[in-house]
Amino acid sequence: MNLRRALVGLAAPALLLAAPGSAGAAAAAPAAPADPFAACASRDAYPKTRMTTELVGMPEKMTAGTWTPFTFRVKNTSNGALKAVGVQVDAGATQYAPVREDRKTVVQWWDWTARRWQPVPPGHLAFQAVPMYVKAGAVKDVKMRIQVSGGAGEALGEVIEAGRYITAGNTCGYANTMHLYPFTVAPKPAA
Repeated sequence: MNLRRALVGLAAPALLLAAPGSAGAAAAAPAAPADPFAACASRDAYPKTRMTTELVGMPEKMTAGTWTPFTFRVKNTSNGALKAVGVQVDAGATQYAPVREDRKTVVQWWDWTARRWQPVPPGHLAFQAVPMYVKAGAVKDVKMRIQVSGGAGEALGEVIEAGRYITAGNTCGYANTMHLYPFTVAPKPAA
């Protein structure tokens, strides 16, 4: 599965696609509204920088069939509060040599209210709404984990991260960047 190829057909408004700290770019579009984003009274004109996102601790290597933890970090860069964020973490892995086939990839977030892991919907247009109050200038983390299915052979994978927000005044918008994180998958050790 090539996530970069999946972004090619998406329409504006474009988001910057770059590995953290790099200057590469590609076009991508945000998803359609989903609860609580259906309550949007207005939308920020693009680009409006109220929030940045990044993955912290996203490993460059993981082992098939095991859960690997990481963090989705949100920073409120505005002078007003955010009452919820939309988390997008789209992941895919492809086995290589001797055959190419997609490997199932699952991403989950820790719901501290329900005290259980919840699935992040797959797909480059899917945002998971996470209720969290983020004060102006504050940083909040969402605990996450990823698992690539077991099976023979190594794999190459990519994770694309993006975010959206709703303010206390019900204005909605998107983080003005996306990040791409490549990783490799080692086969599950023999028992």
